[in-house]
Amino acid sequence: VRHAQGIHNVEGEKNNEAYLSEDLCDAHLTPLGWQQVDNLHKHVKASGIFNRIELVVVSPLLR
Repeated sequence: VRHAQGIHNVEGEKNNEAYLSEDLCDAHLTPLGWQQVDNLHKHVKASGIFNRIELVVVSPLLR
């Protein structure tokens, strides 16, 4: 699973240079991104996948 929509994604669609911005290196999630997280959580819980997960790997980034 990749990260949900972050501010850097929205800004990058407007201007590709935004992806190089240090201010957006560790971008927060957008409201849509938080909704994507919630939807995925509900899907994982309802599908039974949660009980079969053996390893979760995360990055230190906020998103």
